[in-house]
Amino acid sequence: MDIAKTPKKPAKKLNSRYFHVALGVLAMVFAALMIQSSNEDDIQLEKDSILIGKVHYGAFSVEVSGYGHLRSGEQKLLTSLSNATVEEIVLKPGALVEPDSVILRLSNPELEQELNTAMQELALRKATLRQLILQHKREVLQEEAGLEEIRAQYATTNARLGAQTKLLAEGIVSQLDYQETLLKSEQLNKRIDIYQNRLEQLKQVNQEAINIQQELIKQSEGKQQTIQRRFDNLTVRAGMSGVLQKLHIELGQSITAGAKLVLLGSTKDLVALIKVPQAKAEFIAVGQEAIIDTRADKIMGQIKRIDPTVEEGTVTVEAKLIGELPSSARSNLSIDATIVTENIPNTYYVQRPANVSAYSEAVVFLLLEDGQSAQRHTMKFGAASGQYIQLLSPISSNSTVVLSDTSAYRSAETIKII
Repeated sequence: MDIAKTPKKPAKKLNSRYFHVALGVLAMVFAALMIQSSNEDDIQLEKDSILIGKVHYGAFSVEVSGYGHLRSGEQKLLTSLSNATVEEIVLKPGALVEPDSVILRLSNPELEQELNTAMQELALRKATLRQLILQHKREVLQEEAGLEEIRAQYATTNARLGAQTKLLAEGIVSQLDYQETLLKSEQLNKRIDIYQNRLEQLKQVNQEAINIQQELIKQSEGKQQTIQRRFDNLTVRAGMSGVLQKLHIELGQSITAGAKLVLLGSTKDLVALIKVPQAKAEFIAVGQEAIIDTRADKIMGQIKRIDPTVEEGTVTVEAKLIGELPSSARSNLSIDATIVTENIPNTYYVQRPANVSAYSEAVVFLLLEDGQSAQRHTMKFGAASGQYIQLLSPISSNSTVVLSDTSAYRSAETIKII
């Protein structure tokens, strides 16, 4: 006889167990999400650990900062006119100079000999001119003496001719004697004309010879003056009032013609050479205002030139200094500079919050009136200048912005300040 067995129900118990486990997991996940949400809503920051800034309203100056140095607006480079050796260095960089101040003494024995030769040549040609003038005077005197002798003979002959003319009418003088005297008078008259022409030509020839010699003297003088100037320049003088900025030579150095010797600069006419970041250079224009800080004084300036080249990521801007310069201003002095590129009237601005850039949109927290919590806002920002940035989104001037880095809490609506 077969016995019927009662069926077992293990599968149903297993399914029920899985259901309860899954329900428990869901409950835990939900609880975790609730806890996280609760934590986000309850973010707390200590007041002393954050930076805050008041919103300002008014004129906002957009500025570009830079650094550089002062340079003489008027500079003069002295060069050598001939080969030479540096014999003595009288003044060194930083010394104040006047036009007659001696800076260097150079030597060149060959140039000195060349100068002596040129001076002797000039003296010889001047002596030749004097000798030529004396010789010409002697020749002219001789010709004039001959002319006067013929004139005397002519006068005597004419007197005889006059007497013979009367005597001829009376029959006392023969016709032959009369004709001889007349012929002689005519010949003497022609000789006078010839002598006068010779004398005039002699004077012209002599004058031309003198002119030629004078031209030779001028050439010798020019040559001697050129050599003299080169020789005088062996004693290097400043030629201007200012300061000795740089020496390009050393004691005992042999230099060639055209070599750089000294750089001079004025002390009154100074300009500022300012290096600014390449990215900021596009906002700078000629005529903009600049404030030059010598660390002892501040000097107003005006941009007058922008260098088109870029060096090591910077652009050099030149500013003219305005007004009387303070005693601290001198050539090669290191400076800081602020260039005002734009003045924006009637706008809101605040110290730049962390991770906020110009002309961008960013999340920031604004303190509520109680000062114990801050609310998240998405704000639009405009131009930046130094530590400050313009606010383009609507805001009140009594608002306070959290400046510290709050990127970790950007999903929170509010944070508590304790």
